Amino acid sequence: MRLRSSGRLGAVLLALLPVLALPACNQEAPELSAPPDGQTTARIPINDEAPGFGGFSALEVLEDGGRFIALSDGGLLVQGDLQRDARGQLTGARVTSRHWLVRPDGHRVRQKEQDPEGLALLSDGRLILSFEDFTTPWIYEGALGHPDGTRLPAPDTLENPPDSPILGTNKAYEAAAVDAQGRLILIPERPAGGGRLHPIWRLDGDGWSRVADWPRDAGFLPVGADLGPDGQLYVLERAFGLGFAGRIRRIDLAQPERAPQLVTLLPGDRRSNYEGLSAWVDDSGTLRLTMISDNNFTTLLNQQILEISLAGSPGSG
Repeated sequence: MRLRSSGRLGAVLLALLPVLALPACNQEAPELSAPPDGQTTARIPINDEAPGFGGFSALEVLEDGGRFIALSDGGLLVQGDLQRDARGQLTGARVTSRHWLVRPDGHRVRQKEQDPEGLALLSDGRLILSFEDFTTPWIYEGALGHPDGTRLPAPDTLENPPDSPILGTNKAYEAAAVDAQGRLILIPERPAGGGRLHPIWRLDGDGWSRVADWPRDAGFLPVGADLGPDGQLYVLERAFGLGFAGRIRRIDLAQPERAPQLVTLLPGDRRSNYEGLSAWVDDSGTLRLTMISDNNFTTLLNQQILEISLAGSPGSG
């Protein structure tokens, strides 16, 4: 999410005066508490001196929790190491490579130009990016493993879902994921024409199909997604109230008629705008939900990685 004009001012006021509410249309966001017993959390800052570093909206965790890819809505793709203690608890993050995105025409993406928000990793190493505005998804081959600062190959493009022509500015596909069959899944942040059902779109050889609907609840909007090891779609949701609030729900796309299940509430942290989600399972079979926050390129908001480990999770059997 890119905060624009009055939205950016709202973010500044939020950081300086936490008692001030953000826009009235979002004041239904609830007060959230820390996750319940049986969950552990780790929260670390992510920093780097590279120009344009910040504004991260998407995350993929690799190699059993040892590596990560993060996407900035300013057009920067970074890769790095996740540092852990002997118990596997997250202790730090180190950026090892930085690449400015390249458009399909071969020119570099400039900050605030395209607004990439979603990131999905295919099993063959290709990366798919989705956008919050009117750009079609891009697919990069060979983007992983490039030496620091080298130029990425120009991406190919994919078609957008059928609702894209009538989605409003800054309301399109923040949440992107890939299922076990390599099919791209996109969810718009706000459904076309309003309403409380966000279409879940899936792309296969026959084109886009609407496989389920994501119901809005309590002012939360979908901003990140990933397929978990149990095959269910985990969706990170964000709401505005007296700051940012977040939670994760999941849905079984094989049984789309069932209501989403609440997985966890995010720890209370009004200055952290979590937008990127990676769901993965560690060596012990514990499900880990790793998120990254968007600081909107200001020091008044937090830029960090949050990881929640779920005891007795679906991956533990």
